[in-house]
Amino acid sequence: FRHVHVTYVIPADAPSRMEELASKIVTDLSVADAWWQREDPSRTIRFDRFAFPGCASKLGSLDLGFLRLARPAAAYEGDQGIVGMVPELTDLAELDFHKNLVYYDGPSLYDPTVCGTTLVPRNDPVRGGLGGLAFIWLRSLCGQDVGTGNLNAEVVTHELIHGQGF
Repeated sequence: FRHVHVTYVIPADAPSRMEELASKIVTDLSVADAWWQREDPSRTIRFDRFAFPGCASKLGSLDLGFLRLARPAAAYEGDQGIVGMVPELTDLAELDFHKNLVYYDGPSLYDPTVCGTTLVPRNDPVRGGLGGLAFIWLRSLCGQDVGTGNLNAEVVTHELIHGQGF
């Protein structure tokens, strides 16, 4: 599996809730990782990590990125919102090589019952997509339980499975 880089993304006019959500995101990712290892102990999600001094836990060292988009939230609303957003995500960690898990904290782009979306630009039936973007829509109905290890953790797992080409 390719490394998964996790980034918290907001529109230009949105307040950042990264401080509030960072540990909650890590909690959900820990649950997703535990599920993955329980289902197949020979594989695990390889998250991008940083060697933070004194941090012993695997996901406590998550390299959680932050990106403020160039345009206001209204520019990303509706079915075409993701089309306008993707070109602005070129600064994500090696977009063509890494998997990227984007926690988008702006208005729902689609129906608010859609919890996540995955784009895999180049699919390979053996290795999955070479790059890809998995989105978690934090303002969807599912985003309300971030950090509980429940629905949002399931959505993360689901989208990462899609991102691997399955």
